[in-house]
Amino acid sequence: MGCGSSKPVEYNARVARVSKTDVTATQATYSWMCKPGSNEWEGEWRSGTSKGAPKEMGAESMLYSLVNIDTVAAPAAAPASAVDVKGLASAAAGIAGIDGAAEMYDAAKGALTKDGVKAKEMRPTYELRGKEGRVAWSFKLVDLTGTLDVKTLKGEKAVCAALTAPGRSVYKVVNLNSGSDVYKLAVYKTATAEAEVSASDLVFDLNSNMMEDTWSLTAAPGGEFVAKFVKPSSLQESTAPREATVGAGADLGLCLAILSAMQAWPVLDLTPKKGLSYEKIGKDLLGVAEEVASTAMA
Repeated sequence: MGCGSSKPVEYNARVARVSKTDVTATQATYSWMCKPGSNEWEGEWRSGTSKGAPKEMGAESMLYSLVNIDTVAAPAAAPASAVDVKGLASAAAGIAGIDGAAEMYDAAKGALTKDGVKAKEMRPTYELRGKEGRVAWSFKLVDLTGTLDVKTLKGEKAVCAALTAPGRSVYKVVNLNSGSDVYKLAVYKTATAEAEVSASDLVFDLNSNMMEDTWSLTAAPGGEFVAKFVKPSSLQESTAPREATVGAGADLGLCLAILSAMQAWPVLDLTPKKGLSYEKIGKDLLGVAEEVASTAMA
């Protein structure tokens, strides 16, 4: 695939050119900047490399912003002098080896009733918005139906991140069981969000290396290069800038939406692990946090 060619590449996959208005003419590099202070993987996709890029949102080179619309109307944070119960719960759970504690705490606290903690599943919705504010793509976790063998899915969870856009097909990102330390995701194309998925619907593969700092997006079944995404090394903060190289002939918005869903997967997928429930998690986290908070205020 020549970098200087303006003719879109005809991938073997049936996805390839799905939007004539947003197809990359040449191979180019784009950067991801996480929104300062965000734990939701909100941020911006910008043109060019991340070198010297400002951390503040609203950069001139911004192409798309990624927004968790379920946090936009969230209440204001508590005063700095107040005890950070959520932080205490997260720290306590971290020591206990529970992943995603902050998100679980939110789910548990949001489900509080007079009768105690009620199980509640959190599935936030994200929007990839253009510079003018138009929603290019949105995605959230949905139940996965169809003929895919559940044993091939990560954790045997029949879920997927459904990417939708007005007038477009639906792309479903599925987390597969790779059988090794690498991550393996697959993207299936369906007519609607409710449509079932079969193996023949596969259009993209998204695989990580062993260090999970480099991801390759390739077209299926031919394996042609579509994009490469480079995450910070283990020595850098998770919020450090990241870069994506997208090949010529690719649907830029769709590629960045897929990579966004991959990054946000830990926040998208808050389904309790087998044998756990938000009721148990909520009671444990809230109990520990409130006990520590009472001691701190004494």
